[in-house]
Amino acid sequence: MYILDDCDHAGIWQVDFEVARIRIGEKVDYKTAVRLFGDRVQVIDDSKWWMPDFVNFQYGELSEKNRLHISVLAILSKYKVGPYKPLPRGQGTIQGQGQGQEKGQGKSKQEIFKEMFAEEVYITDLSIAHKGKDVKQAFEECYIHHSNAPNPPKELGEWKQKLNTWLSNTKLNGNRNTNKTGARRSDAVIETGRDFGEL
Repeated sequence: MYILDDCDHAGIWQVDFEVARIRIGEKVDYKTAVRLFGDRVQVIDDSKWWMPDFVNFQYGELSEKNRLHISVLAILSKYKVGPYKPLPRGQGTIQGQGQGQEKGQGKSKQEIFKEMFAEEVYITDLSIAHKGKDVKQAFEECYIHHSNAPNPPKELGEWKQKLNTWLSNTKLNGNRNTNKTGARRSDAVIETGRDFGEL
């Protein structure tokens, strides 16, 4: 029970038997624990275990349409665990960067746009959350900015997160949130270590 309370939201437990011993009041060793847990634990490596039943209990079937599930799917994909292993290269991911994708090198801006805007529930939720903002224009700006970044988003879920953040940082008139010098508020927080509200 302790491990289920101590794991992250994807059911990944950072193995720490010293802390486990203190919290449960019993001496625990690695080999015995693995043997006793059996198929209820999938060992990723010596420092991480995955609890498969945690995901089924917490979320049921995972969906890319649910923001929380996208995060869980990304973590499970990262560690290549469970039935949620990554798709083969070129399926469900966006590879490469820039606007000039050639056939076979990943999805173009138009393909990303079409997939993203085909999800009516997502677009409706986004429009409600960012009432009065032009979602399509924000996508154009967001795509240009992030596709030329050193590490552009690769999956549709990542593009959705970038678009949501872009909209959050865009004022109703379409301008990005900036301070008087023209720097973005987040840039000022990084440079000063403080938010303007604290000054």
